[in-house]
Formats: sequence, C-alpha cells, structure tokens
Amino acid sequence: MFFLVAAGGPLLYWETRFSMKYGFAILAILGCTLPGLAQDAGVLRVITFRDGSMLRLPVVDETIKVSLVRPEGGITTRDIRVSSLKSLTLTAKDGFVKNRALLSSVRQLGSEDFAERERAFVDLQKLGADSRADLEMCLKFTTDIETQTRLKSILSKMPPAGPKSRGQMLFDLIHVDEPQWGHLGDTAINVLVDGKPHRLTRRDIAGLSAMTPSGGPAPTLSGPAGFRRLRIEEFPAGCSEEPFEKMPDGRPINIGDNIERTFLSRGFVLSTSIKSSWVSVNGFSVQGKSRGLSAANHQPLWEGEITVRFVVSGREEVPAGVTHFGCYIASVVPGGTAMVAFDLAGRELGRVVTQVNGHEFLGMTSSIPIHRVRFVPNPKLDRDYTLDDFIFTTPQSPEARHGEKFGVTLAAGDRIFCSDVELRDGNAHLIGMPGRLPNRTVRLSDVRRINLPDGNEPLGALPTGVFVELRDGSIMFGNQPPLKQGAPVFRLPVNPLKKQQDVVGLWGSKHSRVLRTPTLKQAVRWDAWERKWLDIAEVRLDDEEVRWKVGDTADAQMYHKLGPLWLADPPAAPVPGWHLSLRQGDDIVLTRGQPITGRLSQKLHAAWRDHNLQLGPKDVSSLFWVPAPASGKPAQRKPAQRKPAQRKPAQRESEQSRSADR
Repeated sequence: MFFLVAAGGPLLYWETRFSMKYGFAILAILGCTLPGLAQDAGVLRVITFRDGSMLRLPVVDETIKVSLVRPEGGITTRDIRVSSLKSLTLTAKDGFVKNRALLSSVRQLGSEDFAERERAFVDLQKLGADSRADLEMCLKFTTDIETQTRLKSILSKMPPAGPKSRGQMLFDLIHVDEPQWGHLGDTAINVLVDGKPHRLTRRDIAGLSAMTPSGGPAPTLSGPAGFRRLRIEEFPAGCSEEPFEKMPDGRPINIGDNIERTFLSRGFVLSTSIKSSWVSVNGFSVQGKSRGLSAANHQPLWEGEITVRFVVSGREEVPAGVTHFGCYIASVVPGGTAMVAFDLAGRELGRVVTQVNGHEFLGMTSSIPIHRVRFVPNPKLDRDYTLDDFIFTTPQSPEARHGEKFGVTLAAGDRIFCSDVELRDGNAHLIGMPGRLPNRTVRLSDVRRINLPDGNEPLGALPTGVFVELRDGSIMFGNQPPLKQGAPVFRLPVNPLKKQQDVVGLWGSKHSRVLRTPTLKQAVRWDAWERKWLDIAEVRLDDEEVRWKVGDTADAQMYHKLGPLWLADPPAAPVPGWHLSLRQGDDIVLTRGQPITGRLSQKLHAAWRDHNLQLGPKDVSSLFWVPAPASGKPAQRKPAQRKPAQRKPAQRESEQSRSADR
C-alpha cells in the first residue's frame, strides 16, 4: 500500500470499515498497532496534525462551545459534543477577532445607512492583496445584492493574492449536520493515551474527521479526508494543463494516434476499458479552453471507460497522486457520465456526475491523493463523451519526504512524523511523536514505509549514469565516472556489469524504465528515433559501453545514453519483501528473514545477498515493505450484457455536420 507523505498538510486518509458488532475487535487491533492507547474509552477519530501526521486516536466525548457564522454573516454560539462532529478543519492561527471585524465591515456594505455603507466601502478598498482571499470568502456569506456588487467592485481593482495568503481559511470549518464556517476558540481536543487525557490545540492539529461506517461511501466533505466538486476558477495557481494539441516534445498529434503513454513525462498515462482499442485524439471540439483536439476511446469512438493514472514523471512504475483534477467533457447529459476518483490503495474517494447537456467542466479536490480517475458513462442515458483540457496539481509519489522528520506509515493506515526511528528486536521505536504525544513502539511487521528526512536539500537533476536491474528485482544505479571515461561507479560493493547473467535490463538516466510487451523472446532495445522495439543479439556489457548486433550489423552505446534494453523479462510488479531506496536511485530488495537494525538518524544495518550493508542517513531515502500478491486468481468482473446502442439519425447527422465544419 502506498501513501503520500508531505509536510504542511493532510495528504492521505484511509477508510476503516466497522460496525458496533465488530467495534471491540477493531479496538483490539488498534491496541496492537499503537500500544498504550486506551481501548475502552473515547470515540475513535482521525486526527490530522500540523506536520502532516494522521493518527486514529480515541477522543474524549465532551461538550465544546463553538461560534458559527450565519448565512447572512451574523455570529451565533452552539454547544456540541465531539462525537457529533463529522469533521473539523482548523485555521492555522487564531485570527477570529480580526476576521470577525472584517466580516462586520462587509456586512456594513448592505447597511440601511448610506454613510455607513460608504465608510465600509472606503475602509475595505484600503486593504492589500493579502486580504483578497478573505474578501472572496466573505462574498460567499452574503446574499445582499448591493453588498455583492460593492465587494466585486473592490475585488476587481485589487491585485492577485500573494502566495502566502492564497488558499488560507478565514474561519474554522465545522461539520455537524452540514458544513459551517465558525470558530472553535481556545477549546482543546482531548485524546486518550494510556487511559489519560492528552491536550491537543490548534497549534498541534489541523483537524479531525469521523471514520467511515461499514458500507458507507468515502467522505465527501471538505477538510481532513475531504472530497468535493470544484469549479475551474477554484483551482490553485501553478497547476499543470494538457490541451492534447501537441506531444510534450512539440511534435503535432494526428487524429487517431495512440496517446496512452504520450504524456508520461507530464505525470499521467491513459487506458481504456475496451481491450481491443486504445485512447486516441479526435477532431471533436470541446467548448473548453483550447477548443481543438480532444481525447476519447478510439474504437468504438467516444464509448467505453477511460482511466487516467498518475505516476512520477517519466516513471510509469512509480505511482503518484494529485490533490486537484479537472477537465472539460462534451456530448453529455445530466447524470450521463461520472468522474470517479480512487486513492493509491484503490479505494473510491468520491465522484462527480455531469449535470448539464452538451459541454461541461468536471473538477474535484481531495485531501486524500487521487491516484486514478475513471470516466464511467451511463449506457442507459448516454454512452458517448470526449475529454479535453486536463488540469491537475503536480503528481507526487509516496516517496516524498519531510524536510526534518522521519515519516512512518503503518499497515493500519496511520502516518506519523517523528524525530527519529530506532529498529531493534523486530520493533520500530518512534521517538519524538507529533503533538508531544509519548514515544511509541510498534512491530516492524506493522510498518509499511519509513521515509528519511530530505534535510531541505535543494532538488537537483538526477545524476548522469545508468540503472541496472537484477534478477532478484533490485535496481542499482551507476554514476558516470568523474572524467567521463571508464566504467560506471556503483554506491554498493557490487559491480553488476561483471555478472551479465544476473542482469535483466539497463537504461540510461535520461530515459525511463519502459516495459516491453508481450513477453520477450530475445533481447530487445528501444529505438527512440524510430519509436519502436528492435530485436538484438550477442549483447555484451563492456566497461564503458554496451555492444550488440542487429542482424549482421554491430552497434554500441555509452551506458548513460542507453535507452531501455532488456535481456530477460523483468518483474511486472515490485518484488515482495523489504526494499531499501537510496538517494541516488538504487532500489535494493533486502534478504528475506534477515534483521534490519539501527537508529536511522545514525546508521542502518541490513543484509543484501552476501553483504552486510551499513548506510548512513545521507545514503538512504526510504525503507518500505512490498506485500506478496494475494493467492489465487483475482475475480474477473463480467462486463454488463447489453445491446449496443445506436446513435439516433439526428445525432449522427449533427456529428457529421460538426466534422464537416471542422
């Protein structure tokens, strides 16, 4: 199971299904996962900490007083019980007094006293760009026409919001019966640790949310573990966009071209539910931003499901996730097509459905990273659609790391940022827990990933060199030698080029790990110029280059320039067991059954083949567990039996006429 780890906010949520019947069993499991937590008191909630940690903890079910913003902008107070909270999102700083004054000035724009309206209008015009987001939020609280008109006038003359203020919340978001803006005040949330209350304030936590009951859908609220529909104007600045007009290298795309892997460098790949077809571009003009080519299934044209899968740029085998995704869709009807989001574990996060006829923008945001997006047509209403103008945040992988802390992800889903981790006696000792919680000890078998801090090192380009994949599933990286002459230099005490029989494949650092399908019958090499696989023979790994033959013609290539070359079939999925990821790109499959020990801030000891590895924190990026695949064949879902729908003549004529116009 993969999880995004990033500083600064909640990026992942897990779904826990339970019922009252099995409540004690789940509490027992939690007791094994996080020893010391009370198992017989409090209500379980997902707590999101300021550093990005997310833990399931029992919360004292007490009554708290909150202030709520009324729809017309007034303030009211209410007593609520913690158990009635479906979700809570807290502002980083307690600015309620200032924000309440701002809201009061906005309300004065609709005062019956003209002088009062004018004073408020003049005062608000004096605010700087950092208040723009606050005024946009206040605009949502008013239905008064004059107030809205004056606010829009102020915003039209105000410069764009600065990066620090963009996206900031004006009030806390409190969801009991429905989401409402308000203020929690100085009230603390008390969690139970070892049966004793532990006080958490807004300085410690960003919010909490209730876990999903058995059989229920994933949460569809904003806030922690939230999912909601978005308009195009709500997308944050800096998003990636893809209009499907040209390839990433600038070459034109022709109608009918297979584009499933064309945008791998942009961080996404496409696929269709129709195995005999592919995703291609077509000439139907979607009324979006670019209004040029659009993307759909190739045959039957505009039908079937399309899936967008996010990956690390250039690395199809490394999953990634985004927090925002949207696109324009055409030829739809209300309820005719759904855009469904899934997390990195394959669980549905939420969906948005078409609401209009013709052309529409579908957008979504989720605090749980979106790994896959499926477009699912309703064949009873409308089976045709085409897509254009993707917009999404930068795909991030579960390998992303905190600047200063160790990120630990447990099998149960908890994600913990702590000051240090010590591995010994089959346990992981977590030191310096978030929110000043006591240190914890968990079984190493309950850990799925440990990411070491990145040390706030500036991101640099990948070193020049070559990746070498071995038969045990390990991938080693060899740096280009300092003088650019001689054999690649490997960090670990093994030169894989000396044992060619142990090598599965190679590729230079300027290329990605591209798999050949179908199964290999002989060695193959990817020709980037002709964009196809070439059969090769008599492959020889020399010190400085690879040599091979194509027919009777000999050829060679320097290692760092080499495109993907496969000598044997690589594993389609990561090899089960503990993996050690090094900072320069190595992915080492550790020897199974051997202990992994050490204080990670100092030195890690692990066994690989016949070597006892001793690596420091500057060498290691992460330690993660890959579970074995489930036994038995996965159940195959049978396609729905339905007669192919025929387009109405009027619809066909309309489509033909649009094609002729183009």
